[in-house]
Amino acid sequence: MRRLLIIWCCMAAMLMSGCKEQGEVTEVVPKPVPEPEPAYVIADIALAVPDVSGDDTGVSTTRMSSEIVQEHSSRLVQLLSLTPFTKKGKIESSDLSTLYYDATDLGNREYGAKTINGNAAKFLYFENFALIPGVASFLTYGKAKPVESGLSDDIAKKSYNGSLIIRSDGVSSYKFPDLINPGKLSFELEPIYDIDSKPATEKIPVEAQQLADYLTSIGNTKIEYTDKGVQQTLRWSETDGMLLGLFNNFINLGNDYKPGLIAGSSANVMAFVNALYHDIDQLQPNLLAPRSTLCAEIKNTILAGAGLSNFTQDGTKVTSLGVVYPGNLGLPDGAAVYQWDSENKQFAVMTQTSSTSNITGIGRYAYPPELFYYGNSQIRTSNTAVSIRQYSSGKTTWEDMLSLYVDNDEVTRSTKSLAIKDALQYGVARFQATVNPVPSVLKDSKGNNVTVTPTSFPITGIIISGQHPVGFDFKIPENSASSDDPTGTGVELFVYDHHIQSEDGQIFLSSSTETPAFSTLVLQSQDYKADAPDQSDVTVILEFENNSGQDFYGENKMVVFQGTKFYLIGKLKLNSAENAGSVDDDTKKRIFTQDHTTEVSMTINTLAQAYNVMPNILSGRMELSVEMKLKWVEATPTTVILK
Repeated sequence: MRRLLIIWCCMAAMLMSGCKEQGEVTEVVPKPVPEPEPAYVIADIALAVPDVSGDDTGVSTTRMSSEIVQEHSSRLVQLLSLTPFTKKGKIESSDLSTLYYDATDLGNREYGAKTINGNAAKFLYFENFALIPGVASFLTYGKAKPVESGLSDDIAKKSYNGSLIIRSDGVSSYKFPDLINPGKLSFELEPIYDIDSKPATEKIPVEAQQLADYLTSIGNTKIEYTDKGVQQTLRWSETDGMLLGLFNNFINLGNDYKPGLIAGSSANVMAFVNALYHDIDQLQPNLLAPRSTLCAEIKNTILAGAGLSNFTQDGTKVTSLGVVYPGNLGLPDGAAVYQWDSENKQFAVMTQTSSTSNITGIGRYAYPPELFYYGNSQIRTSNTAVSIRQYSSGKTTWEDMLSLYVDNDEVTRSTKSLAIKDALQYGVARFQATVNPVPSVLKDSKGNNVTVTPTSFPITGIIISGQHPVGFDFKIPENSASSDDPTGTGVELFVYDHHIQSEDGQIFLSSSTETPAFSTLVLQSQDYKADAPDQSDVTVILEFENNSGQDFYGENKMVVFQGTKFYLIGKLKLNSAENAGSVDDDTKKRIFTQDHTTEVSMTINTLAQAYNVMPNILSGRMELSVEMKLKWVEATPTTVILK
């Protein structure tokens, strides 16, 4: 009965509603329209920056300080790029990134290390990011904060902290693009003197030409005199005997009677002309006029310093040429080379490898790479906010912190916080070397003895070959070869690092102890290929200064003057690895691997192959004088300590 009553009441109500007068307007109440869900989610992001040793108490035995190569403690990040992807897994070059909803520019946000339990924590924390749901992975790049060097000159700063060019879709920059396209992103070393981009007027550095002109003035020395009433001209190049021999030595006339190469740094030029002055001065008393007069004119020309405005001399020797070359450009002294042009009777500045100059062109030398961080990782999320305060609540490792992010492996509409799972790695590799004790007496190329004292031979620099552009993952991509680039890996450059010292200062060869370790940063090198086994080799050249108190003879019996630089060459080969069984198979493929340290032990037993002119590093004609053995070490820890 109750059910029937309810039905009747409903029908009555319907009838009553249909009995309104014609024309009466029925009030319609609009249904509320729900607001559309936002296209993005606001979330906080955290990621870990590893500290190499887990503490800040390590003693540096590195390049110039532990900070530059981050051997012990994190330098943190100056410039950071976070790019989201919806892919669940490692990002590859063919993957496309996902825009932040608001295209957030990280460069305008404040970030840095947070404090945990009174210590500098090794993680970064960002608040209020707008992310599209579905984001599951991130590509992360960071450029380490430069170490304050007190240097104002741009070349000096880059030599100290390193430099790396970021190229995106063909456009080069020192900053990351707004949106990372992995397939179009690469990193490459910056040439110290990019000769290819210089205008024609700067292809030859000004200082190099000034020194060449000065040497030319000496080589063209002549006198006018009267013999039996006839005006005569006597040119140094047209004399005979010992005087002509000194000229041939001056232009480095070889056994093939073609002028050779001479070392052209300002230090070498000054030592060279002072040695010539001494030899001419010794010869002059044994000659009669007009040759004795010519000797006097040669000495006068040496002391005149033609074309060198700040030149100084004390009446018997040159005390300053007034220019510094090529160190003023950040280049190694061995890169400065001249060759006598017999046809035009002048010294020509040699800047590039050619059929007549087996040298390394000055455009090949590059700054070491900056310390870059790299991450390619999936994420973990939390549907509740994980605040910065929770990082100081007894959590001591990054693994501990990840336990707070357990809700999902991608961004959902419930996500409040997320963590990038894997800690940042190094994008670059580290080279670290020591030199074993040397004999107390080293032989030169003429069999002369050179005594090794505690200060005879400081290591002043290092040159490392095999440096090519690397892709988004800091690995050499597989590109198509061309005539300009036969390996298909980009133009090969050579790291030159002249900040080689320990915490105690300069590092010297020693006859009693191994040298302290010294380091620099490099890019990943080429993989071994069975059809080109030598392609993966890396040439390493040590730069020394001759402070032994004596001149000695090196390769091709060229004189290495007291106070000038010389170079000893070695080659790293994969079969010289001492611990190949203790690293993963991928690392065994190459000499340098990103996020790894290649430790090298060097042995030197002779000075006979010392170079004062840098040979063509790409040539197989280099004489090796340094034996090298290598082993690999992981650069970043598997467990990140937060303290």
